[in-house]
Amino acid sequence: MRKTIATLSICLGVILGFVGHFPDGKSHIVFCDVGQGDAILIWEGNHQLLIDAGPDDKVLECLEKYIPWWDNQLEVVVATHPDTDHVGGLEPVFRQFAVNYLIMNGDTKQTSVFRRFQTLIQTKEYSPKQLIIGGKGLQFELSLNISIKILSPLVDLSRSPPQNTPFSETQLLDVLPNIEQKDEQQNNRSIVILLTVGQTKSLMMGDIEASGETALMVEGLIPNVNILKVAHHGSKSSTSPSFLSLARPEISVLSLGENNPYGHPSDRVVSDLGVFGSKILRTDQMGDIHLVIDGQQIRLVND
Repeated sequence: MRKTIATLSICLGVILGFVGHFPDGKSHIVFCDVGQGDAILIWEGNHQLLIDAGPDDKVLECLEKYIPWWDNQLEVVVATHPDTDHVGGLEPVFRQFAVNYLIMNGDTKQTSVFRRFQTLIQTKEYSPKQLIIGGKGLQFELSLNISIKILSPLVDLSRSPPQNTPFSETQLLDVLPNIEQKDEQQNNRSIVILLTVGQTKSLMMGDIEASGETALMVEGLIPNVNILKVAHHGSKSSTSPSFLSLARPEISVLSLGENNPYGHPSDRVVSDLGVFGSKILRTDQMGDIHLVIDGQQIRLVND
């Protein structure tokens, strides 16, 4: 009898796990708790976008939690810039998931973490189907309801490989030259994404600094948004009041590690977000932050 009950419990658990991962017709954004770093999973149905992957393999816990166990493919992965706290988890991600499109900003960094990832994606087994160097003007649709527009870096995309042509190892080395920017320059070349889900708009700001925000404002690229992924983990060098006066986010998400050595988030940034009436959500306090977008409604899910 006990064996029968145990068997039924296991079967029920499998069924509930299957149903829990079944597409629900809604759009989801999860700001993964990866400690001091960024990793954002966006999906609708079986179409997924991962923006950054945190500093290490902790990102896999988040992906395994929200991606169905039978789905081993990511449609799009974006590496906003080559800092370890954004790309450190990409190697384990690429070892576990097949990736259709990898979008990078073209910068490199002479760290062991980035070099290992660069080497990995040149191998046939783990390479994405297509590599795209992304900057201002690149747009694509993840699903019928989700569109992505890259606002930054503000660069000419003329050296990007053709989007419909798979790249060879030679092309990969051509589009990822050994060019390393200074820290502030590299932060300001972060890929910044305007994500549109139906009528809901979100800004994913990478590690862009205040001077980079100003450049985007001068270009008229900062709209009012519903959701803001606060730049650079809430650093005092980003998220200026003038930027917030344009963005005016209803919800602001801070992705950072508890008791991190950098003093993130800045008291000034937290205060300014409050002045603009934004609801602040923090991964160091809440763990994964799961937002469900259904029509015009944004719902915070307590997983």
